[in-house]
Parts: sequence; structure tokens; C-alpha cells
Amino acid sequence: MKRIISTVLIAVMILSAIALTSCGGGSKKEDLSDSKYVGTWKIAAMEFQEESEDFDEDWTIEIKGDGTGQSIAQGETQDFTWEPTDDGFKTKGDLKLNFTEDGDNIIADLFGARLVFERQSGEESEEAAEPTRFYGGYGYMGDDPVEGAAYEYVAIAFPEQYEIDEDTISIPVVCIIDKVENEDGSVDVAGNYQIYNYKVEGDTLKMQSGGSYPGKIHLVKDGEFYTGESFEAVEDGGSFEPSAKEIFGDKYDEFMKVYSDDKKMEALRKEAVANYVQATGLKVTQYQDEGQDPVKL
Repeated sequence: MKRIISTVLIAVMILSAIALTSCGGGSKKEDLSDSKYVGTWKIAAMEFQEESEDFDEDWTIEIKGDGTGQSIAQGETQDFTWEPTDDGFKTKGDLKLNFTEDGDNIIADLFGARLVFERQSGEESEEAAEPTRFYGGYGYMGDDPVEGAAYEYVAIAFPEQYEIDEDTISIPVVCIIDKVENEDGSVDVAGNYQIYNYKVEGDTLKMQSGGSYPGKIHLVKDGEFYTGESFEAVEDGGSFEPSAKEIFGDKYDEFMKVYSDDKKMEALRKEAVANYVQATGLKVTQYQDEGQDPVKL
């Protein structure tokens, strides 16, 4: 009888934990990949009124290195964000609990009960244990390693064509049109790429220089990630069309549509600048081109 009561109780507590939370939680992205709490945790026991019982209920919590997470319990999937505390971490959004460390486990108190979660290993946590890499300092907050590597390459290689100093902030704009995986593990990424170089003036990023560079980045496998090795640019003048057709192939029309869509590229630019500011904590609220009105972030 005790087992039946406990099973019902844990189900009620799980659903209550979800129901009592506030809506939202957003999609906060920050680099927490080095945290020891990153991984998948499963409820293992519940302690209530000085009694403890093991559980094999299907309630798992995945803690991700970008400050987000996911709870799967009683057939319900809930997204949340999380942040470290002095003695553990707390979740916010669709799941709101305070977790503290207890040896190899983490615990949370709910309605007078002590919920004990243990880390999962092997196949259950293989996906969560995959290495992650944060590209926020280049203006990319997603989790695609190919796209992240493209942002990194443009941010590092393209500014070399300009006279910049250590106070210059270079933020790329990446619009990928096509990705081709090669047999050796490398990837060719064709797209429309832009680089903008800024200086901080008050709360504004003032654009100093920049340009557009359609073409193809060759990425090579670097362990679990990718590194940009070379760039094949679409040529200027009369060679523009034939070189673009050679690089983009059957994606040429799609490329030309993107290349001529200033609104789309400007929207991507605004997103990249906002991502950079969020990731680095830069105290600016807008960016501005010479002779143009500032663009609020």
C-alpha cells in the first residue's frame, strides 16, 4: 500500500510543480557548459516525513550548457532556464525549483518532501554529454556547429582586410544558402556573408567599415567541432554571375534572392548585434551607420 500511495503522491507533486510556476522563461542563452550540473538527471528517491523510498518514475531533467533545460515527467515536456546559485542551481519558467548538491546527487524540496535526482550515464545521457561550444562572442546563439564555425571564421578572417585596432568590434552577418558534407568530414558552406566593424561611442556601436562577401567557406573537422580553413569568394564585375553559379550551383537563384534582399540581411544583422551584446554584456543599446538613424536593439 505504501508503494501505491507514494507513486500517486509523486505524480501529484510533479504536476503541482509545473502548475505553480509562472508562464514563460524565454530562451535565455549563456555559456554554462563548464558547469558540473550540465547533463541529464532522473528522480531516484523521495524522502517524506523521515521515510525514504526508491523510485523508478520517468521524471528526467536535462540541464544544458546554454542556460536552458527540459523537464520530462508524466508525459509532459516543459522547457525552462536555469542559473547557478551558491549551493546548486535554480530553474525558472515552466519549471521552478531550487536544487542543491548532495554528494553525487541533486535535491529539491517540494511540499515538505525531498526529491533526490541522480545523474544518468551511458546511453541515457549521451546526447547531453556531447561537447558544446559557445559562439555568442561572434554574434551566434544557436547550437549548429557548422553555422557557429561560419560565424567564427567571418568574424576572425574578414576584418583583416580593414585597418582596425584593438578597440574595434567586428560582428559578422551569416546567411547560409547551402551546406555540402564531404567524405573527409569537411563541410563547404555557401552563403552571403557580411562583416561590420564598430567602435563604441556612449551607448552606441558606430559602424566604421564593412562589406559583403558572398562565397563559400571550407570548414574542416576539428575534434568534435569545425574550423574555417579557406574562403572562395564570388568575383566582382563581369565575373560575378559565372563565379556565383559555379559556387552555388542549383542554389544560384536562391542565392540571388537573398543577395538582393536588403531587409532580410539587415534583420540578420540586427539579430547578430543583439546576440553579441547579450553574450558579452556590452553596455550599448543601439548601432548606427554613418548618416543613418540609429537602430535600437
